[in-house]
Amino acid sequence: FKLMFFEFIRKLTIPFNQLIKYVPDHGKILDVGCGHGTFSKMIAQSYPRTEVLGIDPSSYKINIAKSRNSPNLNYRHSYLKDIRDTFDCIVITDVLYLLPIEEKIKTLTACYGLLNKGGSLIICELDNKQNLMFWLSYLEELIMVKLIKYTYSDMRRILFLSTKMYLKILRNIEFKVITHKKIRAFLPYHRIMYIAKK
Repeated sequence: FKLMFFEFIRKLTIPFNQLIKYVPDHGKILDVGCGHGTFSKMIAQSYPRTEVLGIDPSSYKINIAKSRNSPNLNYRHSYLKDIRDTFDCIVITDVLYLLPIEEKIKTLTACYGLLNKGGSLIICELDNKQNLMFWLSYLEELIMVKLIKYTYSDMRRILFLSTKMYLKILRNIEFKVITHKKIRAFLPYHRIMYIAKK
């Protein structure tokens, strides 16, 4: 029941239905920090011609995700640094805020190296613009990460960056930023979506 409730809330607060429109309908897709595999499963079911791999550092969540395997979907208990394959698209949804800035940069640099030429990176993150919705989201994440510890994080830290800083990091890595825009889920939680190409 706890998992069903968590996924129900996650689908209300994260605009998966908007994000999936930007995922290629074929090729190899990597979902970084896939958790229980909610978005990985959505991609695989929506686009049968894709090969989807979801990775997460939580063995507990990956074991749950593996119960949802399908012919074009696999999960692996792994960190990004251990991945040796290359991909046509990498997706990172509500993960980077758990990393200090130096680890954010390492992660995005690693993504650049794992993408095929012309491959796309899709990021969905909360901006640190301090309005009411930011503080509500921040409180939610504090509860999930530090209090009930349902969101897995090695570092138990929360660090949201500005849109300007994410754009700077991506361009410094030599990504070509195609677009960035505010997107909204069913509940009025805004996220910033970044689409970048190698």
